[in-house]
Amino acid sequence: DRFWHPNRKVMDSMTLEHPKMYTWDAIKTTTIRQNRFRCDHGWDIDLDDGSSNYHIYNNLCLNNGIKLREGFERVVENNILVNNSLHPHVWFANSLDVFKHNIVAKAYQDVGLKGWGDDLDYNLFSNEESMMKSQIYSRDIHSTYGDPQFKDPSI
Repeated sequence: DRFWHPNRKVMDSMTLEHPKMYTWDAIKTTTIRQNRFRCDHGWDIDLDDGSSNYHIYNNLCLNNGIKLREGFERVVENNILVNNSLHPHVWFANSLDVFKHNIVAKAYQDVGLKGWGDDLDYNLFSNEESMMKSQIYSRDIHSTYGDPQFKDPSI
């Protein structure tokens, strides 16, 4: 994206001055849907450095979860993250990111956030501790925890 700048302070000021500048390049929404991912040396889905305007849904992530770093308007919903969780890295205060209706195994693994996006809620965590760690940020208020009751297709 042409708006990208490696200096975080410069990016923060640019995003506040031009909150929709990511649409200069990411005009149409990029969709990632109905896939099975597994990465042993990174994230199963990795949107890095300015990746914006994505709709990620109905995916099965088998190992390292989903990372969203420094971008805008990423909607992540109805995914299953078997052995991991969401990795929100260095989000801007006005990122407009959404993470809802997902099944996650662990608490969010956040790094350097300026904000928690637009909506993180209605997710199913594998245990109470993971859910509670995510709720301390006043997110996932309607989320719950428990056994997702997956069925063995061979039976």
